Amino acid sequence: MGIFLYIILIILGALYVTKPKKQLFYFYFIVIIIFIITIRIYPKGVDFVEYYRYLHYFTFDFRHIREFVYFFISFNIFNVINNEIITFILLDVIWVLILFKIQQQLHLEFNSKNHIFFVIIFTSFPLFFGYENIYRQLFAEIFSLYAYSIRTQSINKSNLFFILAIFSHNTALVILPLLMIRKNFNFSIKIRVLTSTGLSIIYILLFEIASQYKSGHETGLNMGIFYLLIFTILVYIFIIKNNFNIITFIDKFPSLYIGLILILSLVLLPIGNMVVERIGMFFLIFVIYDLYAYSFNITNKYKQVLFRLNLLLLFSLPVILFQSSRNML
Repeated sequence: MGIFLYIILIILGALYVTKPKKQLFYFYFIVIIIFIITIRIYPKGVDFVEYYRYLHYFTFDFRHIREFVYFFISFNIFNVINNEIITFILLDVIWVLILFKIQQQLHLEFNSKNHIFFVIIFTSFPLFFGYENIYRQLFAEIFSLYAYSIRTQSINKSNLFFILAIFSHNTALVILPLLMIRKNFNFSIKIRVLTSTGLSIIYILLFEIASQYKSGHETGLNMGIFYLLIFTILVYIFIIKNNFNIITFIDKFPSLYIGLILILSLVLLPIGNMVVERIGMFFLIFVIYDLYAYSFNITNKYKQVLFRLNLLLLFSLPVILFQSSRNML
């Protein structure tokens, strides 16, 4: 049932990207509601065994204190509702509403009135693994992305949501350089790039220290190489499209620049494949945001639609193509 609904969402999403009609989006959203209810009634993500267990207690151990935002919200909703499935559906309502807020920011920034970004990112595999398995990281991703989207309008509100992201899942710390490039007081883009690059180097040094306590890369498919390949190809393409103007490229695609630096360092360090995979997935939602924002610069309507359709398919089809992700549907 899950895979059937997911395929319908991709097909409806592709139709909506081609012709963004209100009625079509309403139908798309009805399918989303059915899909979310289905995956909550029959959860298949390995981590969800733990998430169901977490609903029944809130303690002051290190994990609960370190990432108290998610645990506090989920525990208190469950205390009121006293039903695991409904609790997770209500949690889903929270992040979906924030996703709509992110879409609203795009409306304001680019004078757009459709929901194409929402459609593209909902079925993207970075978000899919969040709502199907790594749920705390999903909340960190959504809070972080909202912080990123409002950065140029309200730096204080952006900082608040960044803090919420950190205390939902500590992986959110890695996107601080992105926020600094997006806006850092009234510094010029060159100063912002220098400071964010410096912070990324500090992160690399911290990764190196952390790698001393890891046993090495996991066996099997090295997803670190997969993510490194994605970022390298995209950097190469869009540097060329920006006529090798590095500062202009970084200003438009900070997620590609910082993502490539950090993922390259992680691949070279024996820190563990899972860490690279988590950070790679985290950065990809910002890549999708930056690429979608870039699509507004494409003046040819046909090419713009084709670019957005490619975004949808590029980031959604891997869920169907790979057995490990299909098993979660």
